[in-house]
Amino acid sequence: PEEVLRTMRRFDAAGGEVYLVGGCVRDLLRGVTPHDYDMTTAALPDEVHRLFAGEKLIDTGIRHGTVTLLAGGMPLEITTYRIDGGYRDNRHPDAVTFATGLREDVIRRDFTMNAIAYHPARGIVDYTGGAADIAARCIRAVGEPGRRFREDALRVLRAFRFAATLDFSPLRRGATRRSFLPSPGNGYGKRWRNCFAASPPGGFCRERQRRLPLRCRGFLFCRKRRCS
Repeated sequence: PEEVLRTMRRFDAAGGEVYLVGGCVRDLLRGVTPHDYDMTTAALPDEVHRLFAGEKLIDTGIRHGTVTLLAGGMPLEITTYRIDGGYRDNRHPDAVTFATGLREDVIRRDFTMNAIAYHPARGIVDYTGGAADIAARCIRAVGEPGRRFREDALRVLRAFRFAATLDFSPLRRGATRRSFLPSPGNGYGKRWRNCFAASPPGGFCRERQRRLPLRCRGFLFCRKRRCS
């Protein structure tokens, strides 16, 4: 979209570095029009504010370096390159350190297919092999899978959601284990049900559905409020 290109050109004109990153790049490589666009940049949040002075900016996640720009009514999340600290609650980083390079930012992410960056002039930047994984329709954790899932237990459910909605399959090495499952609360039950909301679910999730007890199948897979 022109709003995205105009925003990136503003960074380029100021000598800054900015890339599209995450789900929008994944969808573009799949030939699908993204629903939203996220950017990552070397600019600090206060530098983003100065660069877009006079425009509508929302500090949606300023603690983690995220500012949302409303560009022609389109919300664009712009996040400073960062390195995450420990995850004592298995969900959110205790602290973040702003980084100076793109590589440091992408290797902290969950799955390789979400760790690809793109700039119209510089093209695709793929440090983790995510483009090849998209072509192979597989879900692979960035780095060591156990560490990724212990950092944020919700990533287990995201893996299943991607398997259901994209019809991708997790690599055996990156498969989730019982020890990584999140504890109850914090909305996990709803997310667990929603991760199988694809119509129909992909092959990987259909196989998991067949392995569940009948009562659990109705709880997880029925799209109606009550299952007969």
